[in-house]
Amino acid sequence: MKITRIIFGLLLAAGAHLLAGAATKEVLLSTPARKEPPSLSDKPRGSAPTGPEIDSGRRGGLEDTVEIVGVTEEKPDVSGRRKVTVRVRYVLVHYPKGVLSLGFNLKSATQFVQVTNRPVMAGEKEIEMTATIVPVTWPKAQPFKVYVGLSAEPHPGQWSLLVAKAQVLKPIAAPAPPH
Repeated sequence: MKITRIIFGLLLAAGAHLLAGAATKEVLLSTPARKEPPSLSDKPRGSAPTGPEIDSGRRGGLEDTVEIVGVTEEKPDVSGRRKVTVRVRYVLVHYPKGVLSLGFNLKSATQFVQVTNRPVMAGEKEIEMTATIVPVTWPKAQPFKVYVGLSAEPHPGQWSLLVAKAQVLKPIAAPAPPH
């Protein structure tokens, strides 16, 4: 046993002498650039995840965006119902599929009700969405608004918006009922 340890020690010492006399060589280590955005686990502990952007002004082409391009209303019927057409431009870059939602603040001055949804594909496109509604006149001069939201598809257990946009509507007055 002692002889094995002595021989191993001599071999180890001889190897160390050989390594000490070897020429040094510089080595540069690098990692390739990331092609995807960092995940939540890459964020420092204690930082809150960022939520969806509402009404973002950035148009750099790298963000999911939605914009209300135009709104037209047909003349209201006697009950005040009218068809509203909303022209929407969207850019969906982070998901292959999405859903555009059209809504109005029909039941509350501060909350929107979705009246229709439309599936969309990734890319940049302009589309029209229509709904038949009865505009609401809210007290305290609170505005009646149209809302468009863009969500990812398929949805997680709870819907989360990628981006949303709201715009004040000034509806056409309903005709007076005949006497």
